[in-house]
Amino acid sequence: MAFCLDGSQVVTQDNFTHFLSFINAITASLNVSENGTHVAVALYGNTPKLVIDFDDHFNQSSLENAVDAIIYPGSRLSNMGAGLSLVTTGLFNSNAARPNATRVLVVLTASKSQDDIEVPSHGLLTNSKVNIYVIGVGTEYSLGQLWEISSDPDSSFVETYIAGENLALKTSSFKKTLAIGIHC
Repeated sequence: MAFCLDGSQVVTQDNFTHFLSFINAITASLNVSENGTHVAVALYGNTPKLVIDFDDHFNQSSLENAVDAIIYPGSRLSNMGAGLSLVTTGLFNSNAARPNATRVLVVLTASKSQDDIEVPSHGLLTNSKVNIYVIGVGTEYSLGQLWEISSDPDSSFVETYIAGENLALKTSSFKKTLAIGIHC
C-alpha cells in the first residue's frame, strides 16, 4: 500500500498533520511486516519525493515514527502528475514492490494539479494494475481530476471532505471501503 501526499501550500500545516495521522490510523489495522503489508509514502509539490519505500519499515512502530517525521514542504506548486509518475517508477515498478501483492495507492490532496495527470494515472491503473483511492480535502481540488485518476467506479474510490480533521472521523469507514475495493 502506498500513499501519495499533496505537499503544496494549499494543504496547510494542519491538514498535512491530519494526512499523516490518517496514514497511521489506516496502517495500524494492517499487518505491517516483512511477510505482510508493506507501506510506502511519496510527497508531491514542486517536485515529487519518495520519503518511505516499501522495504523501509516492517513493523507498525517503526512505520509510525517515520510517518510522524515527515516534514510539511509547503510547496508553491502542486504537481500531482509528477507525484503519480514517481509512484509508478519509484514504487510499483521497483524491485521493492512484490509482484503478487495487491497494489493500492491512496492519494491525499487539497489542490488542483498544475501538471498532466492523465498519462501517469492511466499507467498506474492499466500497466501497474493499482487500485487508486483519492481523498480530496477542502475546496480547492478539482473533483474532475480526482475522478480521472481514481479507479472505477468513482463512487467507491473518491471521497471528499471539507476539512482535514474530518479524516479522523472517517477512518473506520475508509478501512471498510478499502477492504471492499481490494477484494473487488
